[in-house]
Amino acid sequence: MKKFFTLTGISFMFLLTSCDDGNLVYKDIDFSKVTAVERCTTLGADKIYFKLQNDEALILVIDAENIMKDETNSIKEVNIDGTATSLDYRKYSAKVAANSICNLPPPASPSVIQSIPASPGGTVVIEDNLQITNATSTTSNAVNLIYQYIFSLKNINFSEGQTNIKYDKMLFGTTNYITRALDFNFNNNNTQGLNDFSCNNLLYTLRDKEALSLNLTEADLPTAPTTTDKVIELSKDRLVQLKQYQRGGIKLTDVCNNDGDIPGSSPSNPNRLLEHWGALQGQIVIRTRETKPVDGSKPKLLHEIKLINVTFVKANYTNKSFTKGLIDFGTYVTDVN
Repeated sequence: MKKFFTLTGISFMFLLTSCDDGNLVYKDIDFSKVTAVERCTTLGADKIYFKLQNDEALILVIDAENIMKDETNSIKEVNIDGTATSLDYRKYSAKVAANSICNLPPPASPSVIQSIPASPGGTVVIEDNLQITNATSTTSNAVNLIYQYIFSLKNINFSEGQTNIKYDKMLFGTTNYITRALDFNFNNNNTQGLNDFSCNNLLYTLRDKEALSLNLTEADLPTAPTTTDKVIELSKDRLVQLKQYQRGGIKLTDVCNNDGDIPGSSPSNPNRLLEHWGALQGQIVIRTRETKPVDGSKPKLLHEIKLINVTFVKANYTNKSFTKGLIDFGTYVTDVN
């Protein structure tokens, strides 16, 4: 008996057909309520992404990290070849859990009672996405970042015996692969004050594992106390940059001498540069007052530097941004002329 059925344009729905005493039996398999994609963390199984629903599993095997390593394009397409990249539907003898997918070898129970692979020739589309949550409360100025892969499928053909199930497009789902937080909690270079423009002619403030730099020269600072704040608009020549590293305790010389990672105790142990954001929009606001030293020494000019309505973007995510209404950059002291 030979049966052929084609299904086009239905997301997460497959109509599986099988022969039973000459009768055609239909069974619905609907993954539409399963929006999140899980990933195996077991050693050797970290290329497996899957969705579970009771006794069913939809399994995608793909080397997403390596494929998305080239950041020049946030969307990549990969052909399903059945080996390096594959897609399978499985039905189990009982409710299935992640260890049945990820453990090598898998547990004996539940067992696979039906497995239908996608034939070579279909396409997996991976989109690198970024979700941003920007805290603006008085207790937190942090920015939470969630990096995601969004998987969709095109021109897929599931084949079981004499039955083919085809569809032209569907969304597989989304998985989070990195979460980070940018603290934005600067306090004058760990209470040591801002640097003296000796680092690449930039003004820096550091905190733990984050560095904030500003294209501002000493000539831009007021030479007398101000009654009105001095305002300088950000631009390509007045860029603010934020860098976050893997480990804390960064030093100004380390940041200055290395555009990317900071060398560690060995070549295999660098302090990796994890985040690099730039801002071309916003304002530098400088308020200057004269100090009155209690020891009778000569007064100084104390410049309080703030950043107002600064919009940060990241090179590979130009369509994603966040705006900070107020950042206390720090204070800088100069002599009175």
